[in-house]
Amino acid sequence: MSAGKAWRTARARRALLGGAYSSWRVLRSLALAYIVLAVVAIAFPYWLIFQPPRASYAAHDPGVLFFNARDGTRIAAMYFPAKEDRPTLLYVHGNAEDIGMLRPLFARIHELGYGVFAYDYRSYGLSTGRPTEANTYADAEAAFAYLTNQLGIPPTRIVVHGRSLGGAVAVHLALTCRPAAAILESTFVSAYRVLTRIPLFPGDKFCSLPRVAQITCPVFLIHGTADWIVRPWHGRTLYAAIRAPKQAWWVEGAGHNDILDVTGDDYFKRLDVFLRTTLPRGGTQAPGPAEPPRQAAQEPQ
Repeated sequence: MSAGKAWRTARARRALLGGAYSSWRVLRSLALAYIVLAVVAIAFPYWLIFQPPRASYAAHDPGVLFFNARDGTRIAAMYFPAKEDRPTLLYVHGNAEDIGMLRPLFARIHELGYGVFAYDYRSYGLSTGRPTEANTYADAEAAFAYLTNQLGIPPTRIVVHGRSLGGAVAVHLALTCRPAAAILESTFVSAYRVLTRIPLFPGDKFCSLPRVAQITCPVFLIHGTADWIVRPWHGRTLYAAIRAPKQAWWVEGAGHNDILDVTGDDYFKRLDVFLRTTLPRGGTQAPGPAEPPRQAAQEPQ
């Protein structure tokens, strides 16, 4: 047999790949893949979680301001004041966007009369520093403090609204700062379980599931039924764990990044209804049922 023919034989190909196919080879390959992923998850967790885009806004843009984190890091934010005594949303965005990209969303919410205060994670937009889980929580608390201390908005008129990664931050704020209400949109039970449904890697980050049961303010959970990035079971699991007054909106056919495209004006109508019924004008917090109507609890698979 010529050398060329030998190269093409199945035996030669198997030898090139490291031996005959077997269950042991499959297990060895899976173990190697797990070790590599575990090393990346442990050694470089924030490289996986935080993916800042190029800044999409400038310091002189309308509404842009800066505040300092506890360690002096400069954090960029946008602020659109509420009309009269309407609540203000403290908006915490996802891991691959900045506040400049979300300006049209903030403008629509502001048109309803609500205030919006949104800030960028460290290294996002015009914010400086490097993000970690600990300083992300600390910066969120600093943003809440800026709202209450510098802007004079009481916690009873602040609603934390977190999308995707921001949902985990909103859960933290709901526990530590006691806002009037919380909105959790397209968020997850924990960061690593976005990739693996069951816990596989040590040192998981942004673990919201064990914390949501401690929230006492009303919660509005929004999740797309066709979300293939943060699968609907994340929202379903979080919703089941919440003990506070809660509502859920399972957006039929919506994915992770197109809820606004799928829902259009209905998104803002439902947001308005939740805010008006939960925080009526001139009051603090409206009492709510422990559970929403049955149709609101019909959850996707």
